[in-house]
Amino acid sequence: MRPDASHSTGEPMKSRLFIAALLAASFSVHAQPSAPVDQPCMAKMGRHEHAASGPGGALPPFLHGMKLSERQQDQVFELMHAQVPAMRQQEKQLRKSLDALRQLALDERFNETRAQALAQSAASSQTEMALLKVQLDRKVLALLSADQRKQLAAKIASRPDLPL
Repeated sequence: MRPDASHSTGEPMKSRLFIAALLAASFSVHAQPSAPVDQPCMAKMGRHEHAASGPGGALPPFLHGMKLSERQQDQVFELMHAQVPAMRQQEKQLRKSLDALRQLALDERFNETRAQALAQSAASSQTEMALLKVQLDRKVLALLSADQRKQLAAKIASRPDLPL
């Protein structure tokens, strides 16, 4: 890109900074590759766990250390695996949008409208992924007994940084 390109196209500096920040954030998305969808499940200590984290991976952090019945374990497992295709689709779309945005930032013929569309697409994928996670968490929480929910509330109270 030419040093004076932003002056010649009249694009605002804030847009460039936003895109730079989005690109920087995208590197963290690519730094940790997601686990393959077809990774085999390993039964470990009576719980369904996987070798890698990610969609369909290990139990949600808020369930670690909780005693779940075999039926609850199976239900959590099924819920997590049912969500894998939708989460994977959003991850692919996010990766595609961020890759295209990165390429656009390096292109001498920078197009502000295209950059905004790509940034919006990336944001939309991240939004959908967050909603999928919250929906899964709600379904998993609904499987817990009243005593288990009390135990979880106490756990969260003692560890406010515990991710759900």
